[in-house]
Amino acid sequence: MKSSIRNRLLVMLLVCIIVPYFISVLAIYFHTKEKVEQHEYQISEVQLQKGSEELGQYFQDMVNLPYILYLNPGLFRIFERGFDTEYTIHPSLVHLHKIKKITDHVEKDRRGVGQAIDSA
Repeated sequence: MKSSIRNRLLVMLLVCIIVPYFISVLAIYFHTKEKVEQHEYQISEVQLQKGSEELGQYFQDMVNLPYILYLNPGLFRIFERGFDTEYTIHPSLVHLHKIKKITDHVEKDRRGVGQAIDSA
């Protein structure tokens, strides 16, 4: 009789506590896994879309880059004659003045090095 009650209590323990616990843990795991995968897919899709747009804009800028020189005669004047204060410079071209200064500095350095080599 003791083993019978003991076996019944063990079965009741398994059926009422242990099995429902493991079923709930597995249900929560699969539900959470599905939600995390969906969330990551959405994030990846947004990042791919953003990267695609930025890459498209980059290629468009690369295509339009040569046209900037042809459509802006003031830019040619800056490179040919230097930066004069009498020209009205568009704010987007201010960085070109810095580039011109850098190229002038590099040319002076090259000439200085060339003169030093010639005099030695």
